[in-house]
Parts: sequence; structure tokens; C-alpha cells
Amino acid sequence: MHAMHAYVKWLDDKADYIFMPAVLENRSADEPAKELYCYYTQFSPSVTSLLSDRLKERAIVPLLRFEKGLSFVLNTLHDSLDGIGGRKVDVRQINSAWKLATEEDRKQKARLKDLFKSNFNKDDNLSVVLLGRPYMVLSEQLNNNIPDIFGGLGIKTFYQDMLPVDDCPADDGLDDLLKSMPWHFASRLMKAARYITGAKGLYPVLITAFKCAPDSFVIEYFQKMMDVASKPYLILQIDEHDSSVGYETRVEAAVRSFRNHYDDKDNVSDTRAFNIMRPVYILSKDRIVLFPNWDQIAGRFLAANLRRHGFETHLLDHSRLGIQKAMATNSGQCLPLNIIAHDYIDYIEKKGLDPSRTILWMAETVLSCNIRMYPQYIKTILENYGNGLEKASVYSGEIAHTEISLGVTRYAYFAYMLSGLLRRTGCRLRPYEINTGETDAV
Repeated sequence: MHAMHAYVKWLDDKADYIFMPAVLENRSADEPAKELYCYYTQFSPSVTSLLSDRLKERAIVPLLRFEKGLSFVLNTLHDSLDGIGGRKVDVRQINSAWKLATEEDRKQKARLKDLFKSNFNKDDNLSVVLLGRPYMVLSEQLNNNIPDIFGGLGIKTFYQDMLPVDDCPADDGLDDLLKSMPWHFASRLMKAARYITGAKGLYPVLITAFKCAPDSFVIEYFQKMMDVASKPYLILQIDEHDSSVGYETRVEAAVRSFRNHYDDKDNVSDTRAFNIMRPVYILSKDRIVLFPNWDQIAGRFLAANLRRHGFETHLLDHSRLGIQKAMATNSGQCLPLNIIAHDYIDYIEKKGLDPSRTILWMAETVLSCNIRMYPQYIKTILENYGNGLEKASVYSGEIAHTEISLGVTRYAYFAYMLSGLLRRTGCRLRPYEINTGETDAV
């Protein structure tokens, strides 16, 4: 986002118009699975086009909805470009330019794979594959000279798009992960990582932005995949304050580790599939349902609604100490995830509940936001915590409880509505209260 602002600002007085299409996902109309771009990428054209009034008038920011089909995309492009600079543009011109561009794109991608095939030799020497988002890894302004550091050490360095990932055998663990992982670039990264686990002489270097929330989820599963395969790897988190000097020592140490693994004839990477702990999708009445306390009013109503329909349900406690404890497991994820996970752990331990009988209610979503990964990642936190909590389950359901029953959904609607009305009433009264805190107490 910082770089995008800088590029647009630099172009402000150099270009008549700046073309920045907004793209939500990488998917054709006939593809059911969503591969969304992360929320920063999705919003960057809209945000940067508002840097100045002058730029706002000259920025061309069409929303390209590829899932609606090519005709829709071409018409959107035509509508945004027709009349710009006083020039009429025909849809046929747009179509012709589109075919030319997509064919060149296809050829370039084929050339990348050919480069890998002609340059990688597993028996000649070890090689490195750089994993990460293309705008991070391939930008000379953002990658802090990391590719050149490897080149200076005589190590052949490839990028993830060069790998023939489609040649990999099916992997149930990876397929399970990709079903819940909403992000396009993250999916490509994990597929490339899977290819590397089975390729002798190929070692991964994951380059990510410091505290990139989507990547913080990916790192956990990337490490798990490499650990199962017994293959060394390097993770580099970079930010705007770093110089390439700080990475040279880490790169050199990683290359020594890679070489030790490469030269050890007995050290063969394991191609076993790694297991993914999936959430539960059926809520049974023999489980103790623990409900997250993300809103004290709505949470109490929703928990009471589940009790009304025969589920033993408790609302989790929430405290400032819980937030502080949650930081122990946070490596860049949005903090509510870690807070909910630790509230869940604390409640089970404090009440002496049997973890194998408990299940945490979480919401299912199709947004590009991290919330989609909450159920699965909380299960990972429980696994890492141990002490019997690995037996605790996480449920992933609709926020309106539509998958449980019509009756539960009906009263959930009233729960949300009534809690909203109470919240609004409190907000109206609170500025005029004489005794601070009295509104909340009532």
C-alpha cells in the first residue's frame, strides 16, 4: 500500500490519466471456487485514486468482475475508457486489445516455466525458490535486494510462478486447506511449497511484508508443510526500514543449512501429506457450546436462543487480562482471533470442563477478510496449546444459524435486532448521564 501510494503520487504530474482497475478475485465465470485478492489489494486503487482532487478527476478505476464473464469485463472497460481525452473507443477495439494482452500474458507464463525446466538441475547444485506476492518479491523497490544476495552466492534463484505445480499428485491436506483459504496469492504460494517438498535440490524462501495479516496465516501452514517433509526453509519478513545488509547473514546461514541437507545422501525429504485440523460443521446437542463474547448484549441473547432450542450453551468471559494473554499466540493475525481462542481456553480450564465435550461456535464467511480462517486457525492454536485442549472442537456455522433450524434462525434475528436497539438506546443516553457508567449498568 505504501508503494502504491508512492507510484501514483509520482505519476500525478507526469501522466494525463492513470489506469488502476480494481479486481476482487481471480476467477472465470465457469469456476466455482473463489480466489480473492486480499482486502488491501482490493481497495488500493480506490484509496490511492483519492490522493488529490486533481488525481481523482484523472484516475480510471473500473471494477472488473471476472466472475460475471468476459463480456461484462469488456463492457466495463469500454464504459470507463470511452470518451477519455475526447476519443471514442469501440468495444471491438477493447476486445482486440484484450485478446492481444491475454495471449502475450499466456506466452510470458509459458516462458517462465520453460526457464525453470531448462535451468534447474537437481543433480548439479541446490537451487532456491522465492515464494510470496509478486508485487513484494519481484519489485526492486520492495524486495531489499534479496534475490541478488542469493545470486551473489552462486545460487540459482527461481520464483514460484516458474514451477510446474500442476504436475504434483493430489494432496488431501493441501486441498482441505485451500478450500478454507480465500486468497489467490496464498493458494499459489502453498501449491508451490507442496511442489518443493517433493523436489530434490529445491529449497523455499518465503518473503513477506512485516505484519501482513493474510501472510501470517499462510506462514503457519507453510512451516507445518515443510516440517512434515523434513525440509529446511527460510522466512524473511521485510519492512520499509530495513536494508539488504541485515538479510545477508540470514541468507548465508540458510544456504549452509540447505547445502547440508542437499549433500546428506541419507537426508531424503518426506513426501507425506500434512494434516489440516478442520472445524466441525454439524452442531450436536451432546456438546457444550461456548459462544464468543464479541458483543455482550447480542452474545447473551444468542447464547440464550441456543439454550432455548436444547443446546447447553455458555457465553465466554472476557477481560483485559485475556487480551494480554492472547498476544502470546499473535504473529500478525487480527487480534480478535487470538482473544477468542484464549477466552475459549481460559473458560474450559476455569470451569473444569471436559475439552472433548466442548465446541466453540464461530461464523462461516466468504469474505476476503481473515474471519474466514478463524475456525481453522483457532483449532491450530488449540493443537499447539496442548494440555488436553487439542481435543476441544471449533464449529463453523452461519451467523444467522440458518443451518441449525428455522426456529433458531427466527429468534437469532430478534436477538440481533433487539441488541442493536438496546445498543442504540445506550449510545443516545450515555452522553447525558450524570453518573458515569450508569447507562452501561442499566
